[in-house]
Amino acid sequence: MKVKIFLSIFFIFNIILNCNSTLLIAQEQEDEELLYSWGSVQEITSSKLVTLEYDYENEQEVEIEYNIESDLELNYVDSIEEINVGDSVEVEYEEIDDKKIARIISVELSNEEEETVE
Repeated sequence: MKVKIFLSIFFIFNIILNCNSTLLIAQEQEDEELLYSWGSVQEITSSKLVTLEYDYENEQEVEIEYNIESDLELNYVDSIEEINVGDSVEVEYEEIDDKKIARIISVELSNEEEETVE
């Protein structure tokens, strides 16, 4: 009888421990920091952003393509349609299967626009 109680408690404890471990792993993955870059918009569509950025390693400007998904967060604009070629943007992104997925795009405001925001 004592063995059955012990095994039952042991089994329940293991289930709880495994559930907590799974939750911790999911939380760690969610908390991973996004990568960051900035540049000048060369092309923008509902599914893609191409920026011209400076590659410090190779000491030259390069075009970088970011995929845009529906969960994109925008700062200082209300929609992608408000982003224009030539705008300076900051992009927070993650790399998945060698693709850059934009998660947050912030459009750099001009001095006049900054004053109206403040």
